[in-house]
Amino acid sequence: HRDSHHARTLLPLDPKIHNPYFAKRQKVTDPVRQIVYEPTVAGGKAAMKLTGIDESGSLPVDWVIGAGANAHTYFSIVEPGVWMDLRISYYPDKGVWDFTPGQRPGNHVPVSPGKPQVGKRLTACLLCHVTALTEENGVPQVEKAFVGVGCERCHGPGKAHVDAVERGDMAAARAALENLRKATPQRITQICGYCHQDSRVAPPGVAHTENDLPRFQGAALERSACYVKSGKLSCVTCHDPHTDADHSPKNDEAVCRTCHTAPRTVCPVNPREKCVACHMPTQEIPGIPFARFSNHWIKVWKNVQRSAPTAALPSEDGER
Repeated sequence: HRDSHHARTLLPLDPKIHNPYFAKRQKVTDPVRQIVYEPTVAGGKAAMKLTGIDESGSLPVDWVIGAGANAHTYFSIVEPGVWMDLRISYYPDKGVWDFTPGQRPGNHVPVSPGKPQVGKRLTACLLCHVTALTEENGVPQVEKAFVGVGCERCHGPGKAHVDAVERGDMAAARAALENLRKATPQRITQICGYCHQDSRVAPPGVAHTENDLPRFQGAALERSACYVKSGKLSCVTCHDPHTDADHSPKNDEAVCRTCHTAPRTVCPVNPREKCVACHMPTQEIPGIPFARFSNHWIKVWKNVQRSAPTAALPSEDGER
């Protein structure tokens, strides 16, 4: 798990990993604000430089959100409790810099360097990227946090468990942690859906939910007949939570065939392969460059749209 994307969802900037991205010095221009953004490295420190007609400057980079499955988004700590969500992000799959989700030209961006995150908004931004986070006077103490998504994020606080093990009281040790092997699909979806957006976080009928449904995996899965009717399908049916998702078609198809076998319902088009490509098509999200998400609303997609509707509203943030 330590090497998985989950464990690397929030980290202090690692110069060995990220400085080469900043050393590319690729310029990104906002034609609306008439500002040029340029990643730089000076004295071994990564920074974002901005140059415009009326303003210019440079901000050091302190933290990075996202393991890079879709993007790395960078933050500069302006002052305690004030983080600047920088205007441009790095997209490793394409090897390019582009605007951060929700900060494209024409989006509401309060100040030219990006979006300041403070108070409850900052805490909410960080919560899906840490295992435990404390606050002092309303300011999240990220330096004291267990950054990245670790064991206790899903299994609950472990101190009582560890104390019981050290006492040799294994019954108390087992009782101190929720037994997720016995958890219902609804409970698993609830745990994963806190960050992967189930219907509590992304309620149906809301424009933001409907436009961004491919990246709201929990909310999409809850709409699926496979989830509703089987009574046993959950996130961990297909995904091992302790490692990165296995995107190999053979793995996915094998899972589908555990239920979709004769004499049960079998796909009349192709009963053995290409299940996910047809029934969970990958789609783009407006406002998130280069990212594609498998829509977890498992169903018969007629005239499959490989990208989201052009009328969709831009996202305010994105899975990274």
